[in-house]
Amino acid sequence: MTSRHRTHDIEHFQTFIKTLNGHHPTIKVKHTIDRTQINFLDTTVFFQPSTTSHTRLHTKVYFKTTDTHALLHKNSYHPKHTFRGIIKSQIIRFHRICSQQSDFNKATSLLFKALRNRAYSKRFLRQIKNSTLASLAPTRSHTHQLQPRLSHNPNKKVVQGLVPNPNPYTLNRVCIPTQPLPKQGLHPDPTPHPNPNPTLDRVYILTLTPP
Repeated sequence: MTSRHRTHDIEHFQTFIKTLNGHHPTIKVKHTIDRTQINFLDTTVFFQPSTTSHTRLHTKVYFKTTDTHALLHKNSYHPKHTFRGIIKSQIIRFHRICSQQSDFNKATSLLFKALRNRAYSKRFLRQIKNSTLASLAPTRSHTHQLQPRLSHNPNKKVVQGLVPNPNPYTLNRVCIPTQPLPKQGLHPDPTPHPNPNPTLDRVYILTLTPP
């Protein structure tokens, strides 16, 4: 805790909480002290070591101890699409919150286990999960791929562009020989090219790979 550039240790914080709780007998402030994780609403924010000298900040779904996952019973008299929508909304929520696949799987398994006791079949749950994840696949940040973008500099006779790669983050350069440029299409540029038969000296392919 900091105030006007002053740092306070845990002892000062606990004294502060004790002072707050001493003002009124029916008003008590709850607090949590943890150096690795904290729960906020339905999310757990936590640190996880990535290397010997670095840690990464991750998020996962937080279920309160009183959460019984008492969603709508499958035998309830509701439109059929209602049940599918409920399951889909939960999967989307888990998918957005969990930064790691393992945490997403744990949250989904916990939910499905509770729903099995509420007359939801394994096949029904599996179908909704697969279809929902298929529609969410392009939204996952670590699966994004760069779209091909090419730009031609007539002075340098070089095409520069980005190509998709499943491993984003690190820049690699590859040079390959090229063929003469293709002819213009149905709507050619009225301005003549200074070189009627331009060729490319090289192509720079930039890919992103994880560190």
